[in-house]
Amino acid sequence: MHLRVSIPARAKIAVVDRFSTEEQRRQSSQAQHEYCVEFLSDQGVVQPQVERISDEGWSGELRERPGIIKLREGILSRIWDCILCEDSSRLYRGVALCLELVGLAVDHGIRVICINDFVDTCNEDWQQRLEEAQRHHGQDNFYTRFRIKRAHDSLWRMGAAIGHIRSGYRRNKQNPDDPKSPGFDEIDPKWIQVIIKAFQMVAEKQPLNIVADYLNMKKLPKTPNAHSPEWSEKNVISLIRCTKYRGEEFYRQTVSLTFALFEIDLILEMRAR
Repeated sequence: MHLRVSIPARAKIAVVDRFSTEEQRRQSSQAQHEYCVEFLSDQGVVQPQVERISDEGWSGELRERPGIIKLREGILSRIWDCILCEDSSRLYRGVALCLELVGLAVDHGIRVICINDFVDTCNEDWQQRLEEAQRHHGQDNFYTRFRIKRAHDSLWRMGAAIGHIRSGYRRNKQNPDDPKSPGFDEIDPKWIQVIIKAFQMVAEKQPLNIVADYLNMKKLPKTPNAHSPEWSEKNVISLIRCTKYRGEEFYRQTVSLTFALFEIDLILEMRAR
């Protein structure tokens, strides 16, 4: 991209980068930043004052993200002369949200350049170009869902964990030093009897609130995305209905792994000792 209007020397520039899901590499965020800095050098910008604004692990479809909040506050305070990004999807994946943000910057006298989209708010056609670019990125986002699905299929085939860890299980990383390494779930022996007891209480038709009180007393951890650490009657129902605890888990295949079977194997192993 060649700029029709040059960027002044010593300009204050916010360089925005972002990557979204676990299926994307963290290194891409740094690569985006370096790409933008190299672009400034190629344009002959002398000694720019660059501030990096980064959203790592956040979807571009979210209106509020830490980096974008900081960017919006900086726009309102007009602390930069220019906002620079690899392409407009680093700002948002959505025509309305992206136009709103870029329009806010223009209203406050801040130039916005999206390199690979050939968007420069110094040009009269910037809005048309931005809208076209966003529609293109929206289509890419549609196909990204298929790539994510493919990644999940791969994890399932290798027996790796997908989604949040269930109560009574523990997750071990294939490579503890790599946070993005596949995780493998296994039953945590210390919770076997607690969960089996909960199933027995329900089978004996004990009130669900009593079962919930029992799980709270035993301090059985809930899933990480739970709104409250306390067990409720609805949580007990979800636990009982979960096919994983009954020996069935479905994701294009069926496997059998139950707490009851695990307990039997453990008892036999202890007797063998």
